[in-house]
Amino acid sequence: MPTDTRTRPSPTPTWEKIVGLLGLAVLCVGLAYLVWSAATEETAPPQISFTIQDIKASASNHLVRIEVANTGHESVAALQIEGRLEMSAGEPEVSTAQVDYVPSQSKRIVGLFFQNEPQQGSLSFRALGYQEP
Repeated sequence: MPTDTRTRPSPTPTWEKIVGLLGLAVLCVGLAYLVWSAATEETAPPQISFTIQDIKASASNHLVRIEVANTGHESVAALQIEGRLEMSAGEPEVSTAQVDYVPSQSKRIVGLFFQNEPQQGSLSFRALGYQEP
């Protein structure tokens, strides 16, 4: 009677099984989070806010650098911004700028130029409009 010379493969080590199960668990948790995130995602409009970073004077004008933050859930493109400098006497001075793209939950720095000194008046900013990217 012939003898079987084939050897049985060695069983998978326990540590390898544990690592495999941990990897599977991480994968399942990641997929569950993605499904939950997609199902409960809010569709809120963009929320644009402004913060003055600094004001610098040059020979002919004053540069006001502002931080534009979009805390909403939608991105914006071609965002039109208006800065208004109200002085105690005379017409308000208006400066505008356009930001090409502001993703949701992000910030951009924009510079606006004014002829009058901004510290002598009252600055205000507003978003005029945007396009959907």
